[in-house]
Amino acid sequence: MRFLFLIILIISAQFAFSQSNAPTKKQLLKTFKNSIRQDKSGWISPTSNPWVICNRDSAFYKADTIELYSANFHIECCNSINWTFYKKDAFVLTRMKICEEPTTISAPKAEDFFTIQVREIDGELILETFCQAQLVDTYKVLKIEKNTYPKCITLVRLAIKRPLPK
Repeated sequence: MRFLFLIILIISAQFAFSQSNAPTKKQLLKTFKNSIRQDKSGWISPTSNPWVICNRDSAFYKADTIELYSANFHIECCNSINWTFYKKDAFVLTRMKICEEPTTISAPKAEDFFTIQVREIDGELILETFCQAQLVDTYKVLKIEKNTYPKCITLVRLAIKRPLPK
């Protein structure tokens, strides 16, 4: 009886640890879609529920790993980059400074509107950002923490500066 219990325990443990908690394309796109808080007038509000990335020491542009925090969370960071999704695969990027009075946010220009493409390649979730149909950055999505407060998406920048094969 103990032998049978031990075998069942081992099989259960292997099954539990073999299940991948890797994020999926569907999860990521649903997370972005659920963050959209735009009215139906066609006007895009860049301050409406953005994903916030701390830009301390230009980290957004230089760091290998970046974290996107849901808008409900006020990170202790004077300079931030915000991604405000207005479609599940499109966002506007704004720059915000909160430590100086008055608080400022950049007005979006054409080069601040991005589309994304999300693909699963060799078991990894890849997010590419495009501006005016040109590839800007490629990221590997490490994790999506949606059951925590705040929600957090962790991305690792890849050195690819060209579209990946379809």
